Amino acid sequence: MKEKLWRRIPPLGMIALAAFVICAVTGIMLVPAYRPDAALDSLALLLLKNPAGTFVRSLHYWSAQAFLVFTFAHIVDHFLRKSEDKVQFGIWLRLCLSVPVVAGVMLSGFLLRGDAAGFQALQVLRAMLGFVPLIGMELSRLLTGSGPDLTTVYLQHACTATLVIWLVTVDHSRRMMPDARAVWW
Repeated sequence: MKEKLWRRIPPLGMIALAAFVICAVTGIMLVPAYRPDAALDSLALLLLKNPAGTFVRSLHYWSAQAFLVFTFAHIVDHFLRKSEDKVQFGIWLRLCLSVPVVAGVMLSGFLLRGDAAGFQALQVLRAMLGFVPLIGMELSRLLTGSGPDLTTVYLQHACTATLVIWLVTVDHSRRMMPDARAVWW
């Protein structure tokens, strides 16, 4: 019985892709309600006035968490099965370079809340990026903008990082969308 249950569970990578797709779709649904120039106010309005919006935001958050967990579980699974040599070098390189993008999209989601903790984290991130030799200040402005406005962080989160993660995932899995069983899980 235990073996049959294990066979019914989709591969970890497929579950990660399903979580990413759910996160992207719910993120698109949140775009009309979110204003980066008044992040905290727009989220408060969404949570107080729109029960469906609250559900969509929660689904966005939890699918992002599931994407992160299942992505790293998929990586560990590859190493435990010693199957990493079956993946072409170019794909492995792109996957490795996408790990900071995944971490960055999770961090930017935290920053986009627009609360005091988010703004403190934004200041810390800008200071840390500023220490990168030669390109630190430019990198900081490219990724986070300047001042309290979160428009740059929002665009990097919603557009750039999402597109990069999706393209790398499609390149690795050779699938544009997950199967229905993985979405259900």
